Amino acid sequence: MEKKLNKKIDHKAWIVILTITALAFVNALISVRHWELNEEISLLSSSISEIITYQKEKTADEKDDSTDQDKDKDGTQSETEQKAILEIKSDGYYYSLQGDQLGIGPLPPMVDKQTNLWVFWEISSAKGVRDIKVTGQLPDNVVWTNKKTVLSGQLQFGEVGRRVVWTVAQIDSKNNLYKIGFEIGVIPAENDIGKILDLLTNIEYQAIDQYTGKKIQGNLNKITTDLKSDNLASDKGEVVQ
Repeated sequence: MEKKLNKKIDHKAWIVILTITALAFVNALISVRHWELNEEISLLSSSISEIITYQKEKTADEKDDSTDQDKDKDGTQSETEQKAILEIKSDGYYYSLQGDQLGIGPLPPMVDKQTNLWVFWEISSAKGVRDIKVTGQLPDNVVWTNKKTVLSGQLQFGEVGRRVVWTVAQIDSKNNLYKIGFEIGVIPAENDIGKILDLLTNIEYQAIDQYTGKKIQGNLNKITTDLKSDNLASDKGEVVQ
């Protein structure tokens, strides 16, 4: 009887020991896994932090590169990218730049005889502009011969107001032939002897700035019988008998 009791006690003791051991082992596994999870979370947080830092640095570098591209060589911010440009030339010629005769009639101009010459308008530089308009006034003693050459836009002459009007709606960056020419004639009177006569006055231009929507406008020098741009005719502007 006593032996059986001892066996039961020994059996229960072993069960308790095994249970404690198993619980200790499970607890150890849980602790190890908890430590591993903490390490994984720490590594993941570190990776995310590095990615965020890299993206911030990349964005900052791209912004700096963009800013550098918009700067001039001296380091100042370039304004030409957003600034409208419009330059117009207006000249009168009796001879072409190659020396060919364009005009007809006496030179210097003579009393009661008609001398014809050509006026050329040219948009030499344009950017960020539209609805360009150039106008000029013919004096009473100057005639419109209706001979013209138009490479772009529209050219009109109003008989009543005696105004020449050239309009260009849009500028195409691929087209650099924004130029027109027209012939006019002058008939000097007796009291014009020794004078340099006006041929085209009140020359004005205007356009719309596409960046701001504001109007751009200005004035050009009048054209006279003293054709300053024509090297062959520039000293022959005074009317003679």
